[in-house]
Amino acid sequence: MNRLLVLIGTALLSFTQINAQTAESILSKVSEKIKASTGITANFTYTTVDRNNKSQGTVNGIMSLKGNKYYIKQGSNEIFFDGGSVWNFNGSDEVQISSPLKDASAITPQRLVNGDFAKGFTSKLVSSAGNTYNIELAPADKRQSFSKINLFISKTTHMITAANVVDKNGNTTRFTLSNIKTNVSIPDSKFKFDIRKHPGIEVIG
Repeated sequence: MNRLLVLIGTALLSFTQINAQTAESILSKVSEKIKASTGITANFTYTTVDRNNKSQGTVNGIMSLKGNKYYIKQGSNEIFFDGGSVWNFNGSDEVQISSPLKDASAITPQRLVNGDFAKGFTSKLVSSAGNTYNIELAPADKRQSFSKINLFISKTTHMITAANVVDKNGNTTRFTLSNIKTNVSIPDSKFKFDIRKHPGIEVIG
């Protein structure tokens, strides 16, 4: 019996090692494709579902990405990142300026889109059925507020089309990307908030 358990354990270990290499190679292809693109735009939807599978609300928005810069619009709220500072504009009378997150395991928009999850995570290929890869990521730092992320990647385009983020309380945030366009020409001004266009606005930070 013990010998059987050892054999099973060895087989599982071998499978996990092969699995991880496969997941990493898939993520590398995603990252390479995005880095080769001049710009990317997409629509997104994210829904939070509690542990009882009850929806806590859905948010729709648009995203633009160019290198390490991004722009996000959710309703009237807009987020600008020019590679140096983050501007969070409430769509009315206030903008907050902050520095980007430095945590290697932090989830940021550009990391979600370009597949740059290798740093700070362990990865494994859960499924390759149909036209989609399902890759599960677990944070190396167990102090993170979430327990795992499942990425769904198109085999055809090598783009992330969806992600499920599960927190330690059992709540799940489901993020879906659609109408993804690559090699889009996007001016750098798209990623920088122009205070001159909003006279009298309160600036925080």
